[in-house]
Amino acid sequence: MAAKKKATAKKKRMGRPPRAGGAATGGIFVRLTEAEHERLAAAAKDDGKPLATFVRDAALARLEKA
Repeated sequence: MAAKKKATAKKKRMGRPPRAGGAATGGIFVRLTEAEHERLAAAAKDDGKPLATFVRDAALARLEKA
């Protein structure tokens, strides 16, 4: 039987790296019509962002304008 190799190097971590600025801890459930969802999803795709990121950025930008 082969001898086990001694683990001297730091073990690699699997999965997604930590998010810059900390992890998101809260959530908001918003009901949309199918048409509203399609409009937001299309706008997010055009912007090259996931839908949640697009909606978060839009909401925070709106707060900064006020």
